[in-house]
Amino acid sequence: DSLGGNCKTIMIATINPEASHTDESLSTCRFAQRVSLIKNKAEVNEEVDPSMVIRRLKGEMLNLREEISFLKGESGEGDVLTPQALEDLRTQCRTYCYDMDPNSVLNIG
Repeated sequence: DSLGGNCKTIMIATINPEASHTDESLSTCRFAQRVSLIKNKAEVNEEVDPSMVIRRLKGEMLNLREEISFLKGESGEGDVLTPQALEDLRTQCRTYCYDMDPNSVLNIG
């Protein structure tokens, strides 16, 4: 992983005590000291239930398909009403208009 990401990082520096490796050992110690100054705050990633994600995505896909169908005109919008359906719609509208109940709802669904 990286030194500045969302994870816990451990730095292990190994050095050689022989005189011939002094430069490399000092360089390693300087690097380890710089790394020790890096501060990051690791946070636990959100745990997501796969079945919940699948359910949400399927619902979203269904909504998008319905929207595409509506935009293409395949949802039945604009179809001619039969005389009986037209009369039923008029009756429901009249009933709603003359209803004095403020909580009444017109459901022509």
